[in-house]
Amino acid sequence: MLTMIKQIEDNIDEDIIKEFCKEADHCPMYMVRVYLHQILHNYQKCLSMFFKIKVIKTNVFGWLEDIQANILMHNDDENIFNQM
Repeated sequence: MLTMIKQIEDNIDEDIIKEFCKEADHCPMYMVRVYLHQILHNYQKCLSMFFKIKVIKTNVFGWLEDIQANILMHNDDENIFNQM
């Protein structure tokens, strides 16, 4: 499920992602829930989910590293665009 969402996330309207989030909040697919909130830039919600849900708690540092790399990559892309 998570792999499918990652493949189509750029083509999905934000309102649809919000609906997915509402549905996902009632299911046990924790990393899907985290990723949907991540797409919406609800990082605080993601972080609180890691600490509330014991099953995924150990993944928090890997997730933070991914978020940091994503933000740095996004900033680099903007800098390149601004320099053109």
